[in-house]
Amino acid sequence: VGIAIRDSSPRVKMLPDTAETLVEGRCLRVRCVIESKELELISIYLSATPNLRATQIEALRGSPVGREHDTLMGGDFNCVEDVERDTRKHVNREEYGNAHGSKLRTTMNEIGLIDAYNLVNGNIKGGFTRLSGTVHTRIDRIYSPIACSNINWQTIGPHPALFTGKGASDHLPV
Repeated sequence: VGIAIRDSSPRVKMLPDTAETLVEGRCLRVRCVIESKELELISIYLSATPNLRATQIEALRGSPVGREHDTLMGGDFNCVEDVERDTRKHVNREEYGNAHGSKLRTTMNEIGLIDAYNLVNGNIKGGFTRLSGTVHTRIDRIYSPIACSNINWQTIGPHPALFTGKGASDHLPV
């Protein structure tokens, strides 16, 4: 999971020597300039183990994310903000555990980031990115600044030639 930027675009300039680890082995931050606007891009993968995920969320809360530059953060968060909206369980299955989902939501609010899917589509159920035999979830997300008037989001589906859904992953593109 991560953010990909086509840096051959004349509108994107990666800033050298800006790569920084924010959560060891789990979160990388780089800075770039897109159309004269400096942004930090963050790729994150929170642990599937709840106690480790809680520690990683605390480390994120204590980091400089969102305090110096506008931020786009993409990743596999292994929890959702709202179980009712962001999951769909199959019949006769247990509820999704979602350890530390509310802690992540609070942290993102403090940092000033919002789930881009909800920003574009509103507070609706759907957009699941992880499909399994027991539950569908939106554990993979992109966050953007709450006030992001300079970013134009669009919803597009995965191109069939790029993602067939038959790979080794049970995650879909965001």
